[in-house]
Amino acid sequence: MECGDIIYRSTLPKPSGLTLTVPGAALALVTLSYLWATPGVAPGFFDMFFLAFVERLFRPTFKKDDFVLGKKLGEGAFGVVYRASLTKKPSSKKEGDFVLKKATEYGAVEIWMNERVRRACANSCAVFVHGFLESSSKKGAEYWLLWRYEGEATLYDFMRSKEFPYNVETMILGEVQDLPKGLERENIIIQTIMRQLLFALDGLHSTGIVHRDFKPQNIIFSEGSRTFKIIDLGAAADLRVGINYIPKEFLLDPRYAAPEQYIMSTQTPSAPSAPVATALSPVLWQMNLPDRFDIYSAGLIFLQMWAHTVQPSIKTM
Repeated sequence: MECGDIIYRSTLPKPSGLTLTVPGAALALVTLSYLWATPGVAPGFFDMFFLAFVERLFRPTFKKDDFVLGKKLGEGAFGVVYRASLTKKPSSKKEGDFVLKKATEYGAVEIWMNERVRRACANSCAVFVHGFLESSSKKGAEYWLLWRYEGEATLYDFMRSKEFPYNVETMILGEVQDLPKGLERENIIIQTIMRQLLFALDGLHSTGIVHRDFKPQNIIFSEGSRTFKIIDLGAAADLRVGINYIPKEFLLDPRYAAPEQYIMSTQTPSAPSAPVATALSPVLWQMNLPDRFDIYSAGLIFLQMWAHTVQPSIKTM
């Protein structure tokens, strides 16, 4: 540097490696909110590419001959349900009995739904163990689904009794309340039941599943957890990935279904590939609010419990 040269120094601060700006922070918050908005893009991809894969590696393997069929617990339009036990003596007393369902239709769908529920919201539904294809022919595929035996009494069975709701009081509350029979005592019992039902539905809806056939016959009392749980997911739709959802088609029980009959707008297109459907699921969920379909059914059940009336059982349409 020669004599007389002038040195100019910048008064600006030295740039740092990363700078968080207000627009950048806002964009990050919006992105995170979208990824975790119902039914959950981030949880969906984690379930799809990791949890489901790991579960397949460790799930048990059964076939029909591994079980001895016992009492028939029920029969519907899509299958027959039995109480069952293992052919071989279990190595642990914890094995206990099972519920085995032969599904003549929608078997693959119900296996998918139960596996999704087991990974995402196990407390909402009966404890699912395994589902397998026993045989396939021109007449159709024969699927068998296996659950832990938790009891066989449904909310419908309790509601048919003249003693309802007092006949479930000790089962869900653990004791008889120190109150005379009347509205105040019934209010506590029915509120407890509804709280359990809404908790179970919220578990399904938070992961993108709409039951579509929510009724007393599909609500079983778990003797172990002393709570009511949801069963029969054959009519359910997984709106996170688009499984069992076909526009302008519906599966429902007209006695408990919402008047519109559809869980999504009839203008909604068929579901794209699972990754694309998962990425777009929060948009469709907020546009259609399909969870309200099940909430309508829950509201009818609530009214029936208060009015001490229940619709007779019929086959699902």
